[in-house]
Amino acid sequence: MTQGLTQWRRVRRAWWGLGCSRVLVSVAEKDLLRDRGRMYYEALGRSGWMGVAEIHETEGADHGFHLYNLDSEKAKDLIRRQARDVLTERRAFPLPIAKGKGMPME
Repeated sequence: MTQGLTQWRRVRRAWWGLGCSRVLVSVAEKDLLRDRGRMYYEALGRSGWMGVAEIHETEGADHGFHLYNLDSEKAKDLIRRQARDVLTERRAFPLPIAKGKGMPME
């Protein structure tokens, strides 16, 4: 019992340190890891993390479906959602521009 509580506290502290304000948890209906993804989403919500979490489940799909058939509508939908979140995050926290270079600093 004590070990589980200690582990939960470590994980909770790790979530507080997430360097983003949005998280998209993506699961697929036929994915063996679907329940684990859902548990992660729920635990993140209970952790006290101050960001916005969203879960997206793709019906009829298996693990990694978007990597094997990039032209499918399901893959395109997931990639659009991921891109939307990256672009939203970038607008919220713009990267500094290197002076005279016009490119984001690494």
